Amino acid sequence: LAREIRQSKLGQKIVFVTGFAETASLDSLHGADSRVLRKPFTHQDLVQAIDSLAPHPSSGDPSN
Repeated sequence: LAREIRQSKLGQKIVFVTGFAETASLDSLHGADSRVLRKPFTHQDLVQAIDSLAPHPSSGDPSN
């Protein structure tokens, strides 16, 4: 599904959530535009994963 999303919606960010210990297949999909959260995770872990993928306006750049 992630591959299809990446092909149809370029630039789409993805947070994978899993309870499985063996996540080699997710790790191979994981890149700069995605994060993998392994259960159990805290609310703060989720916030940090989303924040790390969200665009952040750079100071002094009015286009962001």
